[in-house]
Amino acid sequence: MSLQWEVVGKSKKNQGKSKNVPGNDLNGETTTTKTPVVRKIDESGKKGNRKDNKENRKAPQESAKKPKSEAKVAANPEKGKKPVKKKFKNLEAALQELSVDDLKSHVEVFKANFKNSNIAWLKAILSYLNEALIVDVDAVFLCKPILYPASALPTTLKKLIHDELDAAGASNVQYFFDQCLTSLAVDLNKNLPVVGTRIMLQLIALRFPIVCQSNFAKNAVLHNSYLNQSSIGLSLLWALGQGGYQDCQVGINVWQNMMVPVIEMKHYCKYAVEYIFYILQKAPSNTSLKLTLQEYLNLMDTLMQTRNNIPHNIRNLLPESAFMISKLYIESTKNVSNIFLTLFKNLSTDSPNVYLFTLVQCLKTEPNCVKLWELNYKKLHQQHQILLNYIRDSKHGTSLKGNKPINDFLRTIDPNLVREEVNHVKNRHQGESKAKQQNTQEKTTSKRAEKSSKSSSICPWILGVFVLLGAIGGIIAYDVHVHGGQFEASSTGKFLKDTGALPYVETVWFTSLSYTARGYQWAEMNVPIFYGKARTALTPYCEFGCELATVLWNKVKQGFSSGCSFVQEKSPVVGNFVDQYIPGLSQRVGDATRATWGTISRLSVDYYHFGCEFFRTKVFVGSLSPENLSKALNETQVVAARYYSWFHDKVDAYAKIK
Repeated sequence: MSLQWEVVGKSKKNQGKSKNVPGNDLNGETTTTKTPVVRKIDESGKKGNRKDNKENRKAPQESAKKPKSEAKVAANPEKGKKPVKKKFKNLEAALQELSVDDLKSHVEVFKANFKNSNIAWLKAILSYLNEALIVDVDAVFLCKPILYPASALPTTLKKLIHDELDAAGASNVQYFFDQCLTSLAVDLNKNLPVVGTRIMLQLIALRFPIVCQSNFAKNAVLHNSYLNQSSIGLSLLWALGQGGYQDCQVGINVWQNMMVPVIEMKHYCKYAVEYIFYILQKAPSNTSLKLTLQEYLNLMDTLMQTRNNIPHNIRNLLPESAFMISKLYIESTKNVSNIFLTLFKNLSTDSPNVYLFTLVQCLKTEPNCVKLWELNYKKLHQQHQILLNYIRDSKHGTSLKGNKPINDFLRTIDPNLVREEVNHVKNRHQGESKAKQQNTQEKTTSKRAEKSSKSSSICPWILGVFVLLGAIGGIIAYDVHVHGGQFEASSTGKFLKDTGALPYVETVWFTSLSYTARGYQWAEMNVPIFYGKARTALTPYCEFGCELATVLWNKVKQGFSSGCSFVQEKSPVVGNFVDQYIPGLSQRVGDATRATWGTISRLSVDYYHFGCEFFRTKVFVGSLSPENLSKALNETQVVAARYYSWFHDKVDAYAKIK
């Protein structure tokens, strides 16, 4: 069979020669190309002809085609490679190389081919941006400004996109927005570039915020489909939440419907908690929230609910968001009185502080709320007390006290609140003046402190010297007393005598005694004179001080008596007021007070008599009897008189020494 295939091959070769133009080069080429085929056939024939006829037919054809294909690839190596798209380091670098003019021409081509088709034109912009902006970005653009990447776009590019969106109309924009959401999820799942899709979604949401809340059911289904893929899920929430930065009402609706269901999930909690806080923080002061009272209460319950799965560092953002929503809600609604009455009736000790804050905002916004409080505080005593305590203790409540209608009402129910506020204002002004004085005094006190520190460092040394001298004098006196009162016989005297210093010490000692005695005599003669003069000069001041003390004491007694009379006057009123809520309480308190006072008086009298009897029978007997005590007193007087005369004799003797 192999020989027959060779013959057939040769005949085809000859036929080819007859058809082609004769030439040595061409014949040479054909022979060289066919030679390897014959060798392959011979080799295959030697192996036992294992291949069938079809395989043998394909072998020479494939061998003939291979050189041609290799020649084509070698001739055109660039045609076999696909162009690689450039990937940028960040979005800013990609936007620098983006040509808005090229984008305009690209859109003009689509406008010429697809007339009156705004969706096609928007898709052209979308595809161009996705191809031009190939960047790896985070799902929610962490560590970037809130309105990023729209804030980084060139003005001309934003104007071009805004013009096309405005020309498309609301219905087309809504349809295109929903398509972009779906393509965002699909392209992210396929790992395709989606930066252009993100930019288009953000610009649409900021231009038309209402599109973010038009299809919650469809968007929820789309989000649940990619719930386990956190990058896709966060990207969808990010796109839907962009409208909230332009319209706070839209942001709250998106948060309630799309983010609250996943707020306790690990990958979504941080973005969901920070989103509601940031949109409220960015909202202008004149923002109007269109919420019913029930929707507001449901929203507060959602925000104030305990959620242990949320990290501690962001958990407090939810209560802060509740306070901000309450403030915006009260400032934008008209039925403030109805809100106040409903919240006031349902108030309890378990109510969150945000409801008390809302009541305070109602009182500040609507004067009629004060009248409602005044009409209902007797019936709703517990609620009244809770609100009153909040106003007294909370920083939000203290801001109410400058309001005149509220001050008038508070003065009737609790005058101390108004007095404390007046005192607070006075103290604040006084504090400002004192702060200025303190600044000037600090400089002088610093110098005084330096001097006092030096003097205080000297004082311990002086005290130590006196203590040391006293200790030495005590030791010497004890030594003299042990040796019979003779200084020369004492150990100190012997030491001084051996050293030869005893005469000098005696001279110094007697000289000091002489001058001390003379000083004492001078003081005994002149001190009474100076004392009389000082007494004469200070007597008017002492009398004035006594009179002032008498006046102050009379004022204290008068104030005490006024307080007692006030208590006696108001006690029946207070008792009647208390009896309205707890009948018989005042009578029970009075009986208990009288019984307690009677018991204390009886015990005091009993203990007084017991003490007198104890001292009479147990203490003042024997050596402590009145007779012995009088004898001891007389003897003490005699000894004191003797010592005084002895002291005078010594003074006179030492005063005569020269």
